[in-house]
Amino acid sequence: MKKKLVAGILILSLAMPVIVQAKRTPALNKKKVSIKVGKRIQLKVKNKGKRKIKWSSTKKKIASVNKKGLVTAKKAGTAKIKAKVGRKTLTCKVTVKKRTVKNPSQSGKTSSGGGAKTTPKPTTKPKVTPKPTKNPNSIGSNPTENPKHRDDGWVPGWY
Repeated sequence: MKKKLVAGILILSLAMPVIVQAKRTPALNKKKVSIKVGKRIQLKVKNKGKRKIKWSSTKKKIASVNKKGLVTAKKAGTAKIKAKVGRKTLTCKVTVKKRTVKNPSQSGKTSSGGGAKTTPKPTTKPKVTPKPTKNPNSIGSNPTENPKHRDDGWVPGWY
């Protein structure tokens, strides 16, 4: 009887599927990023669980990162942003590009990067048109401007 009971339990344990959840490894939301000088981008760690993240930059003069993973582009070049989660270190390659000049006439430089400078055009004052003189006999003239105009409330065509 005991042998049958042990055999039954053994058969049931083999028949039932065993559900094993594998630990998800942490990963960055981006592995490679390209941003312009002065801009910021948020990096996030997926599947970190309750573990804390320690952020760092290989070249702080090019791109810096704060404790929340916000990357700030400082000057043109490449840097690696590292996130340490437990024993695992995750890396994102950040390429920082120069800002492009939208209106070269205002800054004195061209956006082509050739180094040729253009002189800004002198601004000319807009022409002032003289105000038209008011005709005192015109309809709708202001009674304070024309002392001969009398407004008694009567309008022709109104009954």
